[in-house]
Amino acid sequence: MNAVTTSPAGAPPYTREQDDHRSSPRLNPGVDFQRHWIDDMRINLSAVERRAAAFNARRSLKREWQAAWLLKAVSCIDLTTLSGQDTTGRVRRLCAKARQPLEREILTSLGVEHLGITTAAVCVYHEMVATATAALAGCGIPVAAVSTGFPAGLSPFATRLEEIKASVSAGAEEIDIVIVGFKPAGGIGTAKDAINYLVLIKEELGDNWLGPNLFRFGASSLLADIERQLQHHVSGRYSAAYHHPLA
Repeated sequence: MNAVTTSPAGAPPYTREQDDHRSSPRLNPGVDFQRHWIDDMRINLSAVERRAAAFNARRSLKREWQAAWLLKAVSCIDLTTLSGQDTTGRVRRLCAKARQPLEREILTSLGVEHLGITTAAVCVYHEMVATATAALAGCGIPVAAVSTGFPAGLSPFATRLEEIKASVSAGAEEIDIVIVGFKPAGGIGTAKDAINYLVLIKEELGDNWLGPNLFRFGASSLLADIERQLQHHVSGRYSAAYHHPLA
């Protein structure tokens, strides 16, 4: 599964091979943490809020342009389940949805079935890492473990480190801590929200950020609404929300 989306609206295609630039010591050797980078940072909150609101007020994308950006959004989703009632069956269904996030009819109608579109990752608690890893074996979709005492991160530091080690040993390829990228999460449930964020990223940070190597949506219900909007694009009518279950 290489290319994951089209780019008629200026969004570059993304391939999983680009993630090699993150993980290769030769291409991305890393740098020592510099505390002053954080301490010296100053943000004009009012200006930032006005700038962000200006993007949302612009005329929205329509027709094939909207469809292309929604496909891009799918490829940036960390499909997430963080419920105390998670079961192995639910996680397996979530992984199946990550492998094929859109109905084949939609992909065929859009002419993109050859792109192998998947979500960026599946995000679960440590307890479900092994289940998700087994369900995603061989497809190239990483498991992102929500370790380190999520959500408060207030457990002892040594405990958080041990949880990370345990998650990696269980098969997690990513730990859900956002450091050199951007991951909006919480309450992002509509296709319109997704497009607004993608436009913001493109305008402020550039095309290089429009891929899951640097940008992710942390979401569960978002995919269902994107699929529903794409169904409308290809058929001219909205399907009922229950036709696009998450898991």
